[in-house]
Order: sequence, then C-alpha cells, then structure tokens
Amino acid sequence: MQIKVNGKAEEVKENSTIKSFIEGTELKIDQIIIALNDDVIEVENYPKIALNDGDSIDVMSFIGGG
Repeated sequence: MQIKVNGKAEEVKENSTIKSFIEGTELKIDQIIIALNDDVIEVENYPKIALNDGDSIDVMSFIGGG
C-alpha cells in the first residue's frame, strides 16, 4: 500500500498503524508530531489509527533552542 510521507511516496504494509509506521523508521515517537491528512494526531492514538492507501502523513520534529 502506498502513502505519502512529507510529500514523498512510501510503501507500507497493509493494516499498518501510525505507531507501526513510526517503529519501522528511525523516528523517535517522543520527538515528533504526526499529521494524518492534515489532522494532527495525539500520540496516544498512534496505535489505534490504521493507515489507508493514499493517506498523507506529515512528520514534524521538535527543535530546541534558547
């Protein structure tokens, strides 16, 4: 199944969730925010939300500074 991640096409397994997608990357779940089809998803919902063919994920990471 194909989704877009930050505008680039990626293949993911059928029945993938946001959490399983993240676990298949080098992303750190506590350092990012995910928007699925332009809706920001709360981290506690990552395991519950299934990805569908054609979905668009935007991954935003925190940058510290002072």
